[in-house]
Amino acid sequence: MSTLQDLVTLGQGLGYEGEQLRNFVQEEQARLRAERLAEREERERQAQRDEQARQVEVERVKLEVERVKLEREE
Repeated sequence: MSTLQDLVTLGQGLGYEGEQLRNFVQEEQARLRAERLAEREERERQAQRDEQARQVEVERVKLEVERVKLEREE
């Protein structure tokens, strides 16, 4: 994760000064925020998929238990 000082140092290393440097830092901060948001959203989507898969497995096990019970009754 880049800190403000890291971004300033990077921008200066690229030859930016003054307004160009401020713009570079602001754009990089916005880009990093967008990346973090996208990563967080992907983690949330994956957690939802994992939960759905867990629920499907629970239902599968319930159905299997019910099937076995019915077979034993016959």
